[in-house]
Amino acid sequence: MNSTFWNRYIAIEVGDVVITSEQLDIEFVVENSTGEEAGSAEITIYNLAETTKQKLKPSERITLKAGYAEDYGIIFSGVIKEVVDELKGADVATQIFAQDDTANLLTTEVKLTVPRGTTFEEVVEKLFEFAGVPVGRVEHIGLKFTQTWTSGKKSISELLSYLAKEIEELSGKRFKHYVKNGMGFFVEENTRHEEAFILTAETGLLEVQKIRKENGEADYRLRTLMLWKIMQDSIIDLDSIKATGLFRVVSYRKIARGEEYYCELEVKAV
Repeated sequence: MNSTFWNRYIAIEVGDVVITSEQLDIEFVVENSTGEEAGSAEITIYNLAETTKQKLKPSERITLKAGYAEDYGIIFSGVIKEVVDELKGADVATQIFAQDDTANLLTTEVKLTVPRGTTFEEVVEKLFEFAGVPVGRVEHIGLKFTQTWTSGKKSISELLSYLAKEIEELSGKRFKHYVKNGMGFFVEENTRHEEAFILTAETGLLEVQKIRKENGEADYRLRTLMLWKIMQDSIIDLDSIKATGLFRVVSYRKIARGEEYYCELEVKAV
């Protein structure tokens, strides 16, 4: 096993507050996918000082980093929704519930008027701007509005989905949108945006399980060590006895709980 996977490291940042696993015990469950639902994080910090706890308030932005001492990074960026204390034996567990900025796409409503000649890319970027979500990637679409278009009042997510349907009808290309690490993505399905992660027993693979879903969303469920760089839409170059080849991550859970420290990925063949 790669020597990188030692000395787990977790850090939480809220404003000027930084809490690390070197200071206090921290647990979390982070979930996200390429679907339209908001990504979520449930973070538990044990025996947090009252003065620090007062700074962890709903509506504050929160960043969660995880990995190992030699290799860690952001696995969640979003907004605190609720903070609850729970007594667990002699310990006080402060539980933080947060959602990523997909929630902005779902709740922000606009009525849009688009002049003739406007590119689809410009409209997508403007929609992310209305939702307060910085653009991570908007792929080239190559289409323009041939006449002025006015939408009804709809959520940003609904309008992005509408644009995706229009693109498919006009060009045959299938696009999807999602939020990853605080940035908005509007990308074509089944295209490679980054170098594939080579996933073997040496690089953190623990388990491969075949799964069957009626909607065909995923082919395998993978369990790995805490590989922080792997997110939704990441490409996996899988090399195992049960499966080999290129797969795309459609959803994931990242878990730190007691001695458990791992990722669970659902992947679909590319």
